[in-house]
Amino acid sequence: MVTDNPIVNNILKHAEYGLSIQYKSGAMPEGINGPHNHKMTGARNTSHWIILFLHAYTLSNKQTFKDASLRALDFLLSPAILKTNQYFIHRKQKGFNEANGLIGQAWSLEALYYASRILETNEYKNIALSVFNNHKFDQYFNLWYRKEDNNTDILEGTVNQQIWFAAIGAKLQEDNDHTGLTNIKLFLDNIEKQFVVRNNIMVNYLLKDNLLYKVYDNIKLYKKYGFSNNVFSEIQLPYHIFALTGFAILYDKFKEHAFWKSKKFMRIISIILDPSIDSLLLKSRYGYTYNVSGFEIPFIIRTFKEIYDPNEISELGYVYLKKQFDVYNNREIEISDRITFEARYYEVCRLLGNKF
Repeated sequence: MVTDNPIVNNILKHAEYGLSIQYKSGAMPEGINGPHNHKMTGARNTSHWIILFLHAYTLSNKQTFKDASLRALDFLLSPAILKTNQYFIHRKQKGFNEANGLIGQAWSLEALYYASRILETNEYKNIALSVFNNHKFDQYFNLWYRKEDNNTDILEGTVNQQIWFAAIGAKLQEDNDHTGLTNIKLFLDNIEKQFVVRNNIMVNYLLKDNLLYKVYDNIKLYKKYGFSNNVFSEIQLPYHIFALTGFAILYDKFKEHAFWKSKKFMRIISIILDPSIDSLLLKSRYGYTYNVSGFEIPFIIRTFKEIYDPNEISELGYVYLKKQFDVYNNREIEISDRITFEARYYEVCRLLGNKF
């Protein structure tokens, strides 16, 4: 099936490739969590591929894509991956929690959301809500706790993970689910004081009592390189864009929230127009070759288009989209985790309907 829409054509082509690499168990190849180089289960990449298969099915009505998504969903919900409806087991790396923080959960919840919507069944959504609601929300810090392997809860200290968990949680909530929506709104009401900004880039560690707070020891990065060093920008910029993508998803449920007009949000969204970010994304192992920033930036532009000058963004989304496709099509580019990179192709599905 060939259409006059390059996004549709690329989704269908990539989904066909996905069919060829799916395991008999329904799982997709697990990868190593990108540049982080972690030993993973198949949960993360299978979640991504579910979304791509489901969109390919809606675009083509091809039963093989639906069947692949159903096999993948069976794997994702198997006892080896879904731990008694509490959390999905994403990681097997010694010294790191198996849930992969809140972001691992958000990725699998996202897959269940699309499965419920596209397959028109509440089964997957109900499971997703159960997992989401099993994550404790602290109304003092206005943040969620992540699940640890020893059945304890620890406050998740990563900005983008909190944003994404809130965003996918918001997609799952019904308008009459007051508890879920109330907690997500409390998170958004307080988000401005949860992070700091350097060089118009969000520092990816939450603030706690006016100190940078992070569960892991990555704070050493800041002590070593400082905030103005290119190392900071090359690592944090792609995650800044990833966090903005989470905000763009969250915006759909809270369009009237005051945060979108705040000075802090205007500051962090302005980075998209900075021409210097392209070279940083090209150099960064976390940019085009992991966080697929070229798919994320057009989605951010489309969502918050009223903020930007139309003359500044008229071609910008297309430019980044084309660069991302070029990276995917260039097999000579060094990529730390091509398996996960291929799974993240699903992010282009957010651009369906765009006339790029």
